[in-house]
Amino acid sequence: MKIKKIGAILAGAVMIGSAVAAAWDPSEDTDFFINSETGEPNSIIVVGANAAASDVTAAGWIAAQIGSMAHYDEVIPQYDISTWCSRKPYADDNEHEPLALDLGDNNKTYNCDALAVGDVFGDFNDFPYVELDSLWWDDKNANDLLENDESREEVFVNFTQDPMTGIYPIIDLYDFQYRTIIEDDPTYNIWFGGQFNDTAYALVDDPVRVKWLCDFYDIIGWGYDSVTNDDYVVYGTPHYSEDECRGDDEMVFDVGETKMFYGWEITLDDINIYENKVQWLIKGPNDETPCEYIVAISGYEPTIPPALWDDYHRHCLASVQLKSCEYDVIGITDEICDIDWMVEWEYYENQERVASGNAELVVFALDTIKTFVGATGHNKAVARLYALENYGLLHDAICIKPCGESDNQWDLDIVWHYPDVNSTGTEAEYVDHDDGHPDFGDWVDVNTNWVDADADDSVNEPPVGKDGPWDVVPWSQPMSANEEGLDYYADREAPPGTYGDPDGVEVAIVMKLHTLIDIRICGASQTIQLCCFDVPMCGPDDFFVNTGDASVYLSLMVDDSDDPNHTDMMISNGFEFEQKSEKDPKIVTHFVEIDPMSIVVNDDEVTQTMKIGYNLILVGGPGLVVCVGAEPQVANTLTKELIDQGLSTVDWETSLGEYEYIPNAFAEGKDVIIVAGADREATRYAVKTLINDLTT
Repeated sequence: MKIKKIGAILAGAVMIGSAVAAAWDPSEDTDFFINSETGEPNSIIVVGANAAASDVTAAGWIAAQIGSMAHYDEVIPQYDISTWCSRKPYADDNEHEPLALDLGDNNKTYNCDALAVGDVFGDFNDFPYVELDSLWWDDKNANDLLENDESREEVFVNFTQDPMTGIYPIIDLYDFQYRTIIEDDPTYNIWFGGQFNDTAYALVDDPVRVKWLCDFYDIIGWGYDSVTNDDYVVYGTPHYSEDECRGDDEMVFDVGETKMFYGWEITLDDINIYENKVQWLIKGPNDETPCEYIVAISGYEPTIPPALWDDYHRHCLASVQLKSCEYDVIGITDEICDIDWMVEWEYYENQERVASGNAELVVFALDTIKTFVGATGHNKAVARLYALENYGLLHDAICIKPCGESDNQWDLDIVWHYPDVNSTGTEAEYVDHDDGHPDFGDWVDVNTNWVDADADDSVNEPPVGKDGPWDVVPWSQPMSANEEGLDYYADREAPPGTYGDPDGVEVAIVMKLHTLIDIRICGASQTIQLCCFDVPMCGPDDFFVNTGDASVYLSLMVDDSDDPNHTDMMISNGFEFEQKSEKDPKIVTHFVEIDPMSIVVNDDEVTQTMKIGYNLILVGGPGLVVCVGAEPQVANTLTKELIDQGLSTVDWETSLGEYEYIPNAFAEGKDVIIVAGADREATRYAVKTLINDLTT
């Protein structure tokens, strides 16, 4: 924040009228003058009733400037809106049988009415896939085609028939869904603590960036909470100092120097050059005081486990030999929303695994690279830093209301599954095999299904070559489920890239409509909306209700108003998806007409209501105005009042012209500017300076 000056010979002449006030810049505090939301004036200009005519003129200059500022900006949200419409009328192709299976081309099923994705010219080119082109997908090979190994948004709807009455259409529970499919796995760097700190720390290397509702999330992993029985995904944005700086230059510390790194405060407290030890003070974003850490520097990279060090002492880089490298890497962990999460790691040399284990997920790490004595004789240390920012998780939750109290309920479901592959090497698509609803885990490969006639096969011993599709289970748990005479198996020993491959997991973040939409009860024309909402750090809990702004992200419109009985197995006017993605808002400036002189009053007209309702600009100092045949009068009585209270500290009798800002002068939250000088010319100069500073 810059402090203005009224001239080269008046360095520091813009004064601060209160001992507690900070330097004040009118150009950075325009709300003092005008309400930015309404364009109405926030201030009144006060000139002495007995002031010289030049003071009145100067007050008019300020009023004219405030009048030119009398405008406000209206921010109008803008959206990219995409729609997909069914035919009108819409006849259900699968005759409302949720389990109907059509094994046509690519083994696609026709048991849902529409499944929208961002592009259907890639792999997703058969019904029921339809294109809703504003839906996001990760075009990782940059070919402008959505492929089934690319993370994406999906929307599906399935209309069914009331089995008791035959009334159609009904949207049953979970038959309208929005979801983000995660097709890739995050990667990690594993840093090891050192010889006597053999802890392995998991640092996120490359998260999976996906869009879910209105926001992007850097997905860093997923898991299952055995206490709450919830599945979850974890997100967070990693930062490495070597990515932020040119080389290590910015991470060179002098002893006693403190640097900030994404909310972390790091101080080089001390160095022992002879033993190559460093003492750090580290304070986290929520810490009240820093913690002390002492490290002895290793010659090995932090990614090499100490078990593979061939000479501990030689690689300590200490001038005095036989000093142990007891600690090298500082890793600080944090339970993310009460989830104490570990990452599995393996270490390979010459394509052979030589070490493996679990690594703690860290939110901050520091690796001391080296110490040295600089040209000035000061001890220095070089470090590489890591910080995980904006981390949190999403977990299973039921009956949440993202659009507010009066709208529909949704379930948030985190789903894992492993993609099945048919005989052609492509993913087989959605086929229901468990509950009558086309859920994310409903995949099938007809070429590997088999019938167990006598039901005598063990769950853990599926027949060779007959491994059926994975359902919603963790990769390490084999499964058998009998569905209409078919046994489905999951093979934990499957080779890489097949059913049991843990690197092939797909994850979905699903919003499922929990409200039954019965067209007879809810109305023949329905618009079902899903809104964006501020997601709590640890995700919405059961029965969460959004109490903030709820911008609509996705809508399903159904119109069967031409069929009052709803028995013709058609939706008379069809159905439609609409999806909105927010883009840069439109700014519209509205100008407010203000008569400049309507905001200028005499000092004897100022009321207590004005003092507590407006900021005041006092033109003129406490000096006496002498008129022929009259007693001398104070130029501005309110200025003198503030001087008498000790709030104004400028020596106005000698001032060459300046302005003084006094916060909370007459009322809390209402401030005052005194614009004055030793005489009328100095006051005019002060007014010109204020206007100039206000406009630059």
